[in-house]
Amino acid sequence: MKKVTLICLLTFYSYSLQADQTTLKVTWFGSACVAISDGTNSILFDPFFTRPSLWEVVSFQGLRSNPKTVKKWLSKIDIKQISALVVSHSHYDHVLDLVEVSKMTGAKVYGSGSTRNIALGGGVLESQIRVLKKNKSFKIGAFEIEVRSGEHPPHFWGLTLASGKIKKPLKPGASAYAFKKDKDFTFLIKHPSGNVLYHPGGNSVLTTKDLNGFKADLVILGVANRSSTKKLMERAVAPVEAKTIVPVHFDNIFKPLSNPFKNLPGVDMKEFYKSVETFDPSLKVKTLKLGETYSFGM
Repeated sequence: MKKVTLICLLTFYSYSLQADQTTLKVTWFGSACVAISDGTNSILFDPFFTRPSLWEVVSFQGLRSNPKTVKKWLSKIDIKQISALVVSHSHYDHVLDLVEVSKMTGAKVYGSGSTRNIALGGGVLESQIRVLKKNKSFKIGAFEIEVRSGEHPPHFWGLTLASGKIKKPLKPGASAYAFKKDKDFTFLIKHPSGNVLYHPGGNSVLTTKDLNGFKADLVILGVANRSSTKKLMERAVAPVEAKTIVPVHFDNIFKPLSNPFKNLPGVDMKEFYKSVETFDPSLKVKTLKLGETYSFGM
């Protein structure tokens, strides 16, 4: 009897371990900053924890990462598992803490040519940086990430601020306007336990050819400055047949990270929820708290 009981317990423990290993986890840190982990490797997208005030941004003040703030929020996940820092575009609210996180973790940096110069300016070694190209892919452990073009919605009046190339290494302490955006990326993330579409922009230029049959269990969806929630659903969510949306980039980026938080002025989340419900009542919208982790997958 004891032998049978022991075998049952060991079998249950084995299945528990397998279940844990096949679960993917998404942790949100505000704006478009999220970590995706399979328990072995974590990928941190658009590292942004230090949040300058609106006045600091518009008055051309020098912006610097705050190591204490970065360390505090990274403690929500296993920092030792962070293997890669992946950047969708090089505006300050997607890369301000890139260098600090790279130094803390030793993680490699993946992004555009401008992202490369931000990393180099902060002292990240060239060998730790990889410049991404559209329609190419790279692997991080069991993750395979395919790079696709993204589209940054206009800030206002059809204009996208701080557009252009960062042509040389950018030293820490530069103003927000020095963090120029050259390219925008969307990422198709494949993993044996599930697929994720990381789509930080409020617009979409994804095509059937771009997706090449890709289906996602979950879409991490930027909703700031979207022109139409319906179009965003049609172009970024419906084609990948996702059942769950984690909205991001709707909180006030000019306020320090804290719970509860306020939405970014002009971002109507009530309309977003209503429009998603109208578009497809079966879609689940999982709105995370800052630092909260959502588990999904096999």
